[in-house]
Amino acid sequence: MYREPEFLPWDGRRVPITFVGGYLGAGKTTIINEVLAEADRPIAVIVNDAGAINIDAALIRKRHGDTVELTDGCVCCTSIDGFGAAFDQIRSRPEPPDHVIVELSGVAEPVNVIPWGSSAGFLLDGVVVVAAVDQLLDDSMPTWIRLHLDTQLAAADLVLLTK
Repeated sequence: MYREPEFLPWDGRRVPITFVGGYLGAGKTTIINEVLAEADRPIAVIVNDAGAINIDAALIRKRHGDTVELTDGCVCCTSIDGFGAAFDQIRSRPEPPDHVIVELSGVAEPVNVIPWGSSAGFLLDGVVVVAAVDQLLDDSMPTWIRLHLDTQLAAADLVLLTK
């Protein structure tokens, strides 16, 4: 039986959260920027980049000021503590955003972060996986990358095709 956590911010309101995954270069940041450009309500963005410099967060920050960066690894393995801190940072605000978008690193497996969508103050809205058609059709792609793409796609509630 599911029980609500004891701590619920914002008088029990639960903010919808959408995870956006997809392999490297699929277009996740571009799609998030398009959403933010059209948004007429406050949206918080958590950007997870496995590199030392979070280029995606810099690109999103140019379009929207409410970005939390994670650069210490992938949230489904090495950066779990940072991920929890990012959620705590959003929960500590007196007013909640209307929505949270989490851009996962290109190597993340979305199925591993889905439980975070039910953490205190949040409600899973869905998993969007961005897939580049040129990558999907690339017969020369190494098997391990193909298997990784398949794992990402299997976790999706919605697949957005690019390129």
